[in-house]
Order: sequence, then C-alpha cells, then structure tokens
Amino acid sequence: MISRTTGRLFGAVLGGMALVILSSSGALWAQVDAAGFRDNTRVKGTVFNSQGEPMPMVEMWVMNDNSPADRMRMRTRGSGEYLVRSVGRLYTRDDMSGITLRITFELPGYRSVEIRTAVESNGLVDVYPILWRENEDASQMTEWCLILRGKVTNAKGKGIRDVVVSVTDPAGSDLNVQATTEKNGTYEALLWSVPSILSISANSGGVEQQQTLSLEGSPRTDVVAMIGQDFTF
Repeated sequence: MISRTTGRLFGAVLGGMALVILSSSGALWAQVDAAGFRDNTRVKGTVFNSQGEPMPMVEMWVMNDNSPADRMRMRTRGSGEYLVRSVGRLYTRDDMSGITLRITFELPGYRSVEIRTAVESNGLVDVYPILWRENEDASQMTEWCLILRGKVTNAKGKGIRDVVVSVTDPAGSDLNVQATTEKNGTYEALLWSVPSILSISANSGGVEQQQTLSLEGSPRTDVVAMIGQDFTF
C-alpha cells in the first residue's frame, strides 16, 4: 500500500510478458508486423485502485484505435505493473510514424477504464490508470493523484545524485512526500489525494530551492496525472 506521506520511486525494470494476438475470427496472428517492419513502441505503467494500491491481474485489451478488429490481451503483474510491447503487429500502413492505442483495463467488481494514447514509432509512453469499485462514486474525487517527475542538475546540465526532493502542503496539512535523485539526477514520486497547490523543495549541498506547483482544472478520475518539475543548482 502506498501511504500519502511517503514517496515511492518507480525504478523497477519490467520483465517480459506473454502477449496473445487475436484477430476478429479468433485466430492467432503470425509473428509478422502488420506494416512489414519491427519496432520498439511501448506503453508501460501501473494500475491503481482508488486508494492508490497497485492492482495485480487486471485484464488488458490493446488495439489500434483506428483499426480495432485485431487486439492483444495481457494482464498486469503481481506488482500491478504492465508493459505493452510488440505493438508493431497492430500497425497499418497508415501508422508508420506512430499509432494511437486504445487500451481497456478490466477487473471483476470494478468499472472498466478505456484509455486512448498516441505513441510515436519506437517511442515509450507511461499510463497509470485508476480502477474504481462498482459501488464507489468517482465523481466525489476532489483531490489530485499524480506522479511527479523531474531532474536536478548543476549549472552545466549534469545530473546531481542523492538530492532529496520534498513535497509538502503550503496550507499546513501533514503531507510530506520525499524522493531521492538517482545517479543521473532524475527523481519520481507518487502523490495520492493531494491538494491542487503544492510546495516542492530540493536540497543539494546545504543549498535549498523551493517552488510552488499549482494544478489547474479538475483532477481526472480515470488516470494518474503526470507532472514534471526540474531544479538547477
């Protein structure tokens, strides 16, 4: 379970997953890309429930949004993570530069979520869906669920490792999420049910910088927002 007051870094390397390609007639496709080429287009992420807990064994259906007759079926891992790859099999000749995928996430007792995401050829996109139980009212969600990412660099653009990035609530709640930068200076933290105005600080060598993040509009209930925040020392 992910606490509101603790950070979580997503640095795990996702392993291979078996994919089943189904045609409209139910027959297996041959291992040949539809557009006649191989590619490394991928979508990855983690499926969460409304409390921010990872959801294992969620069934996923992946299809080309412009040609949905053929689709791939897979499930999330025990950690709730997933990796969609080999999507070149879903390409048509109109998708040489990229593809729009339609991904449906399903689990008994939960409302299904359908996400459309555009991915450049050989590109990588992160999608973190939220599944709500059938008896839960998603419209009552007023706070934000987001993944905060960024990079801490020096004046020459080189990443700084082991910098502590802290997220707090300027209104004075007990929110206190921390993440530590990796060797290349990047950091990532999951923030669940947080207000729309956040204070983000980074401390490097005793020098602290602080920024205010203001989230505009209404929070989405079906997917975790992705927000970037960088620091330069």
